[in-house]
This record gives sequence, structure tokens and C-alpha cells, in this order.
Amino acid sequence: MRSGSKLIVDLKVRAKSGCHYLEVCCHPDDMLTPMNGSIPLGYKQCGIGNVGGIFMDLIGGRLETSLAEYPYMVAILDTGHRFLCNGVLIGYKVVLTTATCLSPEQPLVIRAGDWDLSTDSEFVPHVDRGVQYRIVHQQFSWDSIKNNIALLILVEQFPRVQHIIPICLDHNGVDLDYDNCFVTGWNYRVTKRLYPSRNIVLRLDMDIEETIFPNTSSCSVLTAIPRPEQPMYTKGAPLVCPTESSRYYVVGAWSTSLNGAIQFTDIRKLKEWIHRELHLYNIVL
Repeated sequence: MRSGSKLIVDLKVRAKSGCHYLEVCCHPDDMLTPMNGSIPLGYKQCGIGNVGGIFMDLIGGRLETSLAEYPYMVAILDTGHRFLCNGVLIGYKVVLTTATCLSPEQPLVIRAGDWDLSTDSEFVPHVDRGVQYRIVHQQFSWDSIKNNIALLILVEQFPRVQHIIPICLDHNGVDLDYDNCFVTGWNYRVTKRLYPSRNIVLRLDMDIEETIFPNTSSCSVLTAIPRPEQPMYTKGAPLVCPTESSRYYVVGAWSTSLNGAIQFTDIRKLKEWIHRELHLYNIVL
């Protein structure tokens, strides 16, 4: 079904005649002209989302986001293209995630521009890149969740297109709306099912505990409560807060969950470390 220039995809409607939920079985004379997927960008701004997604309107879901609504999301895969963890693009050649997502020396593939990991039927193509360097915080320990952060420098930049856009990192002097923060990512537990019918990027609104706001704290961990509480485990996923103009900034990375609360690595406390490490590779965000 179409609504103006966009298709309407209803997740509550069960697919008929063996068609995928992104497809409709129809007579060849009624087939639509394929959409021209990738749309080049003419700007270099970070933190820009696609309100309501592109090419389609998604209805009937609960936590599911629409296609390319949050274009900074990346999936961290092994070389067999099996999902390992969430990550967030902070530059066209740099991914931020948690150190607990990475196994030593395991070859990785970074996928940007994907939406539903269970299908390749989206209207825009995903793009895969290899990892050239991985940087784990020198004071990270598996016995502690402090400094649980890692950077992945890619072999090649991602293209500048509408469905692949880095998130903003620095927010000195920027007013963030901490009442409307949220997590986006793929549910790790769904990816472990043998044949999931869909595995779409989810969004979960979060209440950040106020105790983390004072800048006097040196702890690299912050805590947030899901609103409402949902069975979702998006390890490595970014905790995002918007500005008044809906520009997105990453403030945390999903580290672990404890008694219904999610503990995030506080990216704000580790910005200097990020810039210092990237400077060694001549990368400026």
C-alpha cells in the first residue's frame, strides 16, 4: 500500500502466499518500479536522523523503528555475517562500541545502512566494511564494567548517503534533552534464533538516573531505566540524547543490565580518550 510517495508496511498483517512482509504478491502488470535506493548527501553534519524513516511508513509495531530512521546504527558481525554486537558510527571510518563486544583477534565485519538483519529486501542496500584497527581502553578489565569502550577503525570509509550518517560525539556547550533519551539497536537475543521472521532496529526510551549528571564524578558508568520496561538486550547499543532541534548525540554505550536497570559506559567522560586515540591515526571527528 502507498501513502503519497511512501509505502505503508503493517507489521500486524501476516504475509500471504509466502510473500515476505516487505513484499506483496501481485500480477506482473501491477508491479511497481523499483526505488532508486541510495541518496547521496550534500552535507557533512552528524546526528541527523530521518524522521519517520525513508521510502516507507511502518505501522503495527511496538519498539520497531522505520527504515533508516536512525542512520548511525551499525551491526558488528563475524566473517560469516553472524551478528555479534551493536555499534554506532561516530565518523565515516570509525565505530564506537563496548570492549565486552569484542573477542581478541576475531576478524570483524561492520555493516551500516541495514535495518532488518533477517532480510535483504530493504529499499536501500547495506554496506559492509572490514576493520583495520581495534582500540580497547587500556584500563578496561573483564572483571569491571569501568572503561568498557572500544573503537574500530575501518579499512575504508562508508559512503555519504541518506541511510548512513554518523552520530554526534562532542556536546560541550550543547543543550541536550536528558528527559527524552533512548537506546537504538538490534535485540541480541532475537539474532540468536534460528530463523527470526524479522530483526528490526528497535528504540527503547530511557530514564537516566539524575545522580550521573554532576561533572564532578569521575566514574565512567551511568545508569538508566527502560521506559516502559521491555525484554530487550541490545549490547553495545548507543544511549542517545537529542537537542531541541532533534540532532542526536551519543552519551552512553550499553554495557550490562542489573535488576531491571541498564548500565552504560559514560561516553561523555571518555571523549578526551577517544580524540586522543584517534589522533594517533590522524583521524579528526
